Amino acid sequence: MTCLTQDAVISGLGAILHALTLALAAIAAVSLSVAGIGIMNVMLVSVSERTREVGLLKAWAPGGARSWRCS
Repeated sequence: MTCLTQDAVISGLGAILHALTLALAAIAAVSLSVAGIGIMNVMLVSVSERTREVGLLKAWAPGGARSWRCS
């Protein structure tokens, strides 16, 4: 029969908790990175599309400054 002291059980649980904390932190870091890349991609696409629209507004408008007030 093996007897475990409370200190041994607590240190074992502490090691397991530390490993789980590190794993959760790694998953959180990866998910935040993926979300950041996704947001940057959406912003890049929206700015690229808007640049084309602004170019058309400036080309068709009688004055460049007035085209900004219309939109």
